[in-house]
Amino acid sequence: MSSKQKRAISLIGITGAVYFVFRYLLPLGIPFFVAWVLARIVWPFVRMLNRRFRIPIVWGAMLGVGLLCIAVLWIIWMIGEKLLEQTVYLVDNLPIYIENLCSIMNGVCGKVEQFFHLSEGCMMEQIKQVTFELQNELAKKALPYIMNSSVPLVSQLINLFTAGTIAILAAVLILQERDRIKEWKQNSLFRREIQLLTSRLGAIGGAFVKTEGSIMIITMVVCMIGLTWMGNPYGILVGVIIGLIDVLPVFGSGTVFIPWIIWELLWGNFITALELGGIYLVCYIVREVLEAKLLGHYTGISSLETMIAIYIGWQLFGVIGLFLGPIGWILIKEIDKTWNLS
Repeated sequence: MSSKQKRAISLIGITGAVYFVFRYLLPLGIPFFVAWVLARIVWPFVRMLNRRFRIPIVWGAMLGVGLLCIAVLWIIWMIGEKLLEQTVYLVDNLPIYIENLCSIMNGVCGKVEQFFHLSEGCMMEQIKQVTFELQNELAKKALPYIMNSSVPLVSQLINLFTAGTIAILAAVLILQERDRIKEWKQNSLFRREIQLLTSRLGAIGGAFVKTEGSIMIITMVVCMIGLTWMGNPYGILVGVIIGLIDVLPVFGSGTVFIPWIIWELLWGNFITALELGGIYLVCYIVREVLEAKLLGHYTGISSLETMIAIYIGWQLFGVIGLFLGPIGWILIKEIDKTWNLS
């Protein structure tokens, strides 16, 4: 068997193994991956407590993980409170927005009817008829959907709480068993391969999480501050939505900002469009700078490779595949590289 054939077979095997892990083992390993991330974040604090105050590792780990969870929950609570407040305000003002939209549609339909010499009000009547039928259809399907989804939703919440509890306990145990884990790695038969692979994947994974997490948080903060300063009553809500959209591959903050800016320009709100353009420019620069300095440097995959990986991941795993695709391609390349170095 030639070297090319061996290389092709190894690549097929590695690709199949990565797919198997993502499809079947990843859901089982997510709590422990979260635990590993928590342990990495908390370790400097735990080490400081141990060296300076002689606090045992296990107690320091419990204190560190507990404080981190409290801080995260407090941030989520504060943002959630603002989101709920602005969502309630949106619902209260929804009839006004619907009325304004109907007024705009009346004007547009009137101009179209005049241009095509149609009878006055016929287009709006058709729109009302379609809207009424759509409302009836939604009302018929909404209640059964809610009833069918309520039990799985409760089950998912219970599973999420269980997984979160396991992740917290596992993070404490990882810190407690840190020396034993390190010793196991050093005495392992495949220690060289493990060290090569884990160091490279750790650098790539760390860069990926840091980059995308930093971009999402900075985008949210910039949008929330900017939109609130503009006087937008939904600044917090819209800022969070834009931050979540921006972290999705292919989409980005321009998915929201560009149509919004065009809309404001069409209505003659040039100052508002300029302010929105400024916020979008800051978000765009943040993404370009951080991705170029961190993600592109560590991953070493081209834009075309990323696009192909995103599409394949989407076809295989759905929405979550937008993230798993590039990560899987990086894993395949790094495992193949490590395999051939060993």
